[in-house]
Amino acid sequence: MSINFKKRSLTDDRNRALQLFTDRHDLTRVFATYLNDDSPLEKILCFHGDGGNGKSLLLKFLQNRCCKRLQLDVWQGLKIKPDAEIAEYIEFLVDTREFDLVPAILQDFGLQPNGDDQPQDPFYGLLMLRRSPSILSYLRSSSINVESADRPNSSGAYCR
Repeated sequence: MSINFKKRSLTDDRNRALQLFTDRHDLTRVFATYLNDDSPLEKILCFHGDGGNGKSLLLKFLQNRCCKRLQLDVWQGLKIKPDAEIAEYIEFLVDTREFDLVPAILQDFGLQPNGDDQPQDPFYGLLMLRRSPSILSYLRSSSINVESADRPNSSGAYCR
């Protein structure tokens, strides 16, 4: 038997790779700009590249540490600073009076269809997003009524 008998994902929260993720300050700034600028950008932020260069780890890092919409005055003062300073500030920001958490989901469009999990299908792809635990917890913590959103109907689908 192998010493490492457990398969561990690189993007697992407990994984050392995510804890040691560094030097992506420019990408963190781009992401923060998308979240915090006054007029929302009507573009999709897409990271692409050769396999194995850290895209999935970057997305997990952004989801776990940088999905924060800063208060306007905080962002105005921060956006004039260098990339590294912005990235470090956002990553280690814990005072919840300065930001609102932004719900985020990692949707794998390459996933093979399995029952209602069909990420490429327009309806079922949205249904997968709707059933995501992070979206449900966000809806529950907001002022939106989610009484029917967190219970499946007779077919097992989560609907409102």
